[in-house]
Amino acid sequence: MKKFYIKKNSKGFSLIEVLIAMVVMSFALMAIYSLFIRGTSDIDYGKRKTMATITAQEKMEELRSRSFSDPLLVSDNDAVSINNITMQREWIVTDVDTTLKRITVNVEWHSKTRNDTFSITSNKNRF
Repeated sequence: MKKFYIKKNSKGFSLIEVLIAMVVMSFALMAIYSLFIRGTSDIDYGKRKTMATITAQEKMEELRSRSFSDPLLVSDNDAVSINNITMQREWIVTDVDTTLKRITVNVEWHSKTRNDTFSITSNKNRF
């Protein structure tokens, strides 16, 4: 049976070098992990912002399709729920003059860490 011996001048890694490499690697992995967490929260924010944009645009199109003298073309609010996400939608109709109305639609939603708002404004002409 052949015996293996470690030579005194053999090249290899010491325990300290391995520990330092593990510490450096753990910091790198934590940085990558935090990027994944940030990415998923940004994706969630983008999804909610897109839904808010769509609901605001739908309401704006509905209001702009009404006639200028329609009694339903007034300020109001409602709640919209899409994919278990509830958003508060408010629209403000103001008379600029006798031939122009300004319509503003605000959508507010709540995420885990903050409240956000999306707003669009358009004008409606009598003619």
